[in-house]
Amino acid sequence: MVPLALLLGALNTAAILWLILIAFGMGLMSSLVALYLDETFDYFNSPTDTSRLVTMAFIENLGFRQLTVIWRIGAMIGGESVSGWGNMERRGVANLDAKS
Repeated sequence: MVPLALLLGALNTAAILWLILIAFGMGLMSSLVALYLDETFDYFNSPTDTSRLVTMAFIENLGFRQLTVIWRIGAMIGGESVSGWGNMERRGVANLDAKS
């Protein structure tokens, strides 16, 4: 609807640009806060890993986050086409009692 409203001139372009910037900023802030919390518990030991994660925090807001929303909507709408989950077999946990 937004591209159609933009083509028809029914959309305030200044307002939509601000909303896009706010959405980008909130997504970026969410990712960076999560990264900061992970850093306080020393989950990542190398500065290379940290710089990669900060770079991905910027990149994920340029399309991947929107793509996951499209996948989620498709799963909600078309999820009824799957009649069942099938037989789920566990792998790799058969010998847990032997290790303890």
